Amino acid sequence: MKPAEIEDYEENLKWANRIVPLQSKPIEEFEGALDTFYSDYRNTSVGWDEAMLLAVASLAGNPATDQELDTTRKRGAKSGCK
Repeated sequence: MKPAEIEDYEENLKWANRIVPLQSKPIEEFEGALDTFYSDYRNTSVGWDEAMLLAVASLAGNPATDQELDTTRKRGAKSGCK
């Protein structure tokens, strides 16, 4: 694996471990978490896939830190949510 691939793998594994505690939840809870996430204007640059990861992690009891949110917002702004 290339260094960038290893970094992506490790990042995905980190998020997977944060989401594992999530029990089966109704779709309305996910919708509510996404609505709450996007209700903060600072999160408008975050793409849907990352927003869903952050929302699910939060529902599982592992919310993102301020630093993780800031990094995600900057990455979204730089890539145009791609």
